[in-house]
Amino acid sequence: MPNALALTFDNLGEAADLERGLWPADRPLGRHPSVTTALPRLLDELDALELRATFCVEALNCELYPAAIADIAARGHELALHGWRHEAWATLPGDREDELLDRGRRAFSALGVDVRGFRPPGGELTAQSPQRLAAHGFRWCSPAGGPVGVRARLAYVPFRWERVDAYHVLTSFAALRERRGGRGEAVDYAAAARRLLGGLEAEGEPAGPVTLVLHPFLMTPEPAWRAARRVLGRIAELRDGGSRRVVPVGEIAAGLAADRG
Repeated sequence: MPNALALTFDNLGEAADLERGLWPADRPLGRHPSVTTALPRLLDELDALELRATFCVEALNCELYPAAIADIAARGHELALHGWRHEAWATLPGDREDELLDRGRRAFSALGVDVRGFRPPGGELTAQSPQRLAAHGFRWCSPAGGPVGVRARLAYVPFRWERVDAYHVLTSFAALRERRGGRGEAVDYAAAARRLLGGLEAEGEPAGPVTLVLHPFLMTPEPAWRAARRVLGRIAELRDGGSRRVVPVGEIAAGLAADRG
């Protein structure tokens, strides 16, 4: 799908902090600012710009924030599984992977949402993930790196770390930035927005789709929200100018499957 841009959002709520043991035991659940503050204004902005996106969400949020999950779906966006609570996916044993894929799909299904896409937390799949995903009814996955295409009944729509907001602004990505030949220092939100947009605008006419990954939890400070709005606004301009087709990942995956015949 030439010129396609998949606008995606990863993570929601306190799921990742719970998984990493960072959430205080005495702190109540269900009030995370990524859901109470960032998500409502993000959804309103997407509505205003008429942008459709893919939200890769940990399935625990179906229990903690069912109304938010329902609102994302009701506004016409695609939902995809991002683990149960952001497990380090590449390290999972096979039986645990099966358990989480099944549990995650059932949690979304209980809210009337049929998820068919998967983005592995951490970006990496296990060796058996493709077969397990297909067996559980998933149609596409979006790992870090690798070619776009269809393999073993599964469409691959990968992302590149340079097109992830967190990669540029979080100190926890310093080692990854250095391994990839960049500088270890994080940048501010405005600089990260310039990097994301520069990459998009420099692509010209790519042979395949481009995937952009943003995080609602990074949009709670006002400077971060202003930077995110700049990115979203420019994406809408690129669409309106005809240089980008902005579509959910599932549409790209369906096109890949159709092309394969």
